[in-house]
Amino acid sequence: MKIGIVGTGAVGRSIAAFVAAEAPRLKVAGICDADERRAHALAAELGVPCRDLGQVLRVSDLVVEATAASAMPGIVRRAVTAGTKVLALSVGGFAVDEDLVAFVQESGGEVYLPSGGIVGIDGLLALRELGLTRVEITTTKAPRSLTGAPYFQRPENGALLEGLDGPRRVFSGSAREAIAAFPANVNLAITVSLAGLGMDRTRISIFADPAATVTRQRLSAEAGACRLETEVEGPPLPENPRTSLLAANSVKALLRDLSSAVRVGT
Repeated sequence: MKIGIVGTGAVGRSIAAFVAAEAPRLKVAGICDADERRAHALAAELGVPCRDLGQVLRVSDLVVEATAASAMPGIVRRAVTAGTKVLALSVGGFAVDEDLVAFVQESGGEVYLPSGGIVGIDGLLALRELGLTRVEITTTKAPRSLTGAPYFQRPENGALLEGLDGPRRVFSGSAREAIAAFPANVNLAITVSLAGLGMDRTRISIFADPAATVTRQRLSAEAGACRLETEVEGPPLPENPRTSLLAANSVKALLRDLSSAVRVGT
């Protein structure tokens, strides 16, 4: 399978290196980035082509979008129009462009979303068939993983990360509100929303814990007599403390699954 990489930040670099190492089953068809110097440097390091977005879409069976929520919708739309499959990492783009899901469906495109830094998406999809009534996410992170979020630029929230002597809930609201407040931290809220009750009915609480050395994600859901409770802990990606190491590896797992003759899971 020929894979294009769009975006060469910490996650994009990790995925490009993974795909290059998986030859011949997977092959890097091209790398591109708005920062051309960075794209050329990574392409030279891996010995793969550096191309512009249009070229990457033409030569790839599937492109991995690893940019930002603001850029993701345009990339997905171009890929779908070109007939190229997409594995999208910046799922917050679905909150930026709320017509995107309908566009993909009406255009007959194929967009894959990794499970990211949470577990239980397969169970959530099964519960949806039974009639979900509640979906809640609880995220606990070290304060440094949250600093710089737009939420803390508001005067009333600026002091929430100060003077912490234990876990403190710094946010509670809908997935829609969370992705606007923490665009680099809670992509998983959109993934869970798309698999479950939608952005307005999916609730998320975010805790800052000065003692946290890992990120903890808890998913809770109910449908009829069935209940789902999952929890996972893991360190951030060393190159980017706002990204979960598990999230980056969920992309690799999905790519491996898509190129496998036998696929496991829902």
